[in-house]
Amino acid sequence: MSIIQSDDAPLWKEFRRADMDAFRSLYFIHFPHLYEYGMRFLKDEELVKDSIHDLFVKLWETKGNLADVTAVRPYLLVALRSMLFNQLRKGKRMKMVDIEHQPFQMIFSFEQELINKEQSIEKSHKLSEALNQLTPRQKEFIFLRYFEEVSYEDISVIMNMSVKAAYKLNARSLEALRNILNTSIPALIILLHSLKH
Repeated sequence: MSIIQSDDAPLWKEFRRADMDAFRSLYFIHFPHLYEYGMRFLKDEELVKDSIHDLFVKLWETKGNLADVTAVRPYLLVALRSMLFNQLRKGKRMKMVDIEHQPFQMIFSFEQELINKEQSIEKSHKLSEALNQLTPRQKEFIFLRYFEEVSYEDISVIMNMSVKAAYKLNARSLEALRNILNTSIPALIILLHSLKH
């Protein structure tokens, strides 16, 4: 699998050499993305924050044994996802199949909505409603691909599927949204990007 090196890959190398400044930078760069992703699974702010904190503590403690990661954000998303699912498994004694169907929230913050134009607000509202009619895995895919702009290759790692399956999931998700909203695929993709910004 070919993954393009991210801008923070050099920071990761420095962090593995016990550079505390690099470690701090990685934390502040990635915390917002990890928090946003975690809150899609659990509406428990403290648990999500604690899980991110525990993840970075574990990273620091095991830095000497970590791989030379070239795509840092996907690596951290995989780690946090696993950690949150372990928390769910402990707290609710859920089987893996149940965890895969854990609700994935598609609710957007006030700042992310286009509040200056009534038409845009209406479209955003309709899209949010449509998104929440998708399956949990479809919603997670749409969030990663269109809101976090994660590549298909990295999504396949995060969501534990083949790259081919990721492309199929994209097609199924967009088709489901197209049917709900009665619009074209190009118009739908533009709408998804407008909600992100």
